Amino acid sequence: MNNLTEITVLKNEKIPVPPITRIKKSFKSFFDPGNVLQPILDHLSTGSFDPIVLMGENGVGKKYLASLIAKSLERPYTELNNINKDNAVEQIGEALKTIGTNACTIIIHKPELDDNVLKNLLENPSSFEYNQYPLDLSNTFFIINTDLESDFLPCHASKIEIKQYTNNQKITICSKYLVPKIRKKYGLNKNTFKITERAIKYLVQNTQGYGVSILLDKLHQLAKHIVYKKQTSKQKIIINHPFVYKFFDANIEIVTKKNPGFCPIIGVNESGAGFLYVQSDFSKIGDMIITGTKDENVSYMCKNALHIMHKYHNNIKQVPVMFYFSEDITGDSCGVSIFMSIYNLTYDFVIPETVAFTGAIDLHGNLKEIGSVYEKLVACLNSNIKHFFLPTENKKDFNEIKHLIDNSIEIHWCNHIDEIIEYSKDNWE
Repeated sequence: MNNLTEITVLKNEKIPVPPITRIKKSFKSFFDPGNVLQPILDHLSTGSFDPIVLMGENGVGKKYLASLIAKSLERPYTELNNINKDNAVEQIGEALKTIGTNACTIIIHKPELDDNVLKNLLENPSSFEYNQYPLDLSNTFFIINTDLESDFLPCHASKIEIKQYTNNQKITICSKYLVPKIRKKYGLNKNTFKITERAIKYLVQNTQGYGVSILLDKLHQLAKHIVYKKQTSKQKIIINHPFVYKFFDANIEIVTKKNPGFCPIIGVNESGAGFLYVQSDFSKIGDMIITGTKDENVSYMCKNALHIMHKYHNNIKQVPVMFYFSEDITGDSCGVSIFMSIYNLTYDFVIPETVAFTGAIDLHGNLKEIGSVYEKLVACLNSNIKHFFLPTENKKDFNEIKHLIDNSIEIHWCNHIDEIIEYSKDNWE
């Protein structure tokens, strides 16, 4: 959906919500710290389109809870970041062009607005105007995530305060929710990934002041290590307190955007586009290891990327590489990102957070056409990306996206991976 005239609007019509019993099932993976879930369920059960405002410190799970609320309504949704008074109307308008206004949901994370811009939108949803085209957002459900109480919050919004989890609550969350989630993601079981209660307590005690997401990152790191050990040794590993202490105190860092080997990937699903990542690391075993996804196209792109590095770059160690994908990504548009994760790992530099890539690659390093260019560009604009690298073969999509391009982002059309390498040598290495 790319033209304003294609946006469909329902006016003065009550949009039914799913039965409350079905809505409740959407929150089975959420641990309620107390008096959070029931007010949300009460609000959703009324079928009201009044916004929900989630308030709380960083790391309390506002973003995750917002996504559960949106999914529970079983309607299209999108998430917007870095909204301020100068780009609010533009971002919301572009999002609506992708998902429509037929009972959709818009999640706005940490808006940086004055007291009037967002307040006027939320209090007068039927009067929204984008590029002089009126849009009735009466059936659009807004979820706002914010750190503190603010004057922009409308009086009719349901305000839900989320407090930090206690250590005991984090231990329960880790044992009941996070560990099973990690086992499922990596194909492990209770015998191959069994972590003792004392080890969990150690992880919790050493992440005080941070949210549950940092615990999940640490478990990802442990699981990747277990997968690696399963490939290299038949020795059973007990994840107890001494093991965890030694593992994390040996400067084995959690995957972050500051590490060589990290590269963002733009993933697309029915809700739109968003950022995932691939992290590569050298391995001494005989086979390439891929964790986080089982898609054949992704595996093909990993093989192509390794082939190009071995053929054209003598500095790479002649050993396979271990790839970790943050989500179960599919398709071949991640090819350039996979190659760049190996390249920056090999030459020990960091890709700036304002850079994004998309494009398939063949065995000769040629960039091949991909789909969903419009959605991926919108994701870049919503995430403060300044440089976006695409295959030249996608230039035919330029008319579709040119109205989005402004001075805030530079588009780099590339035929071959060497063009990106040359740019990296001049700007990042």
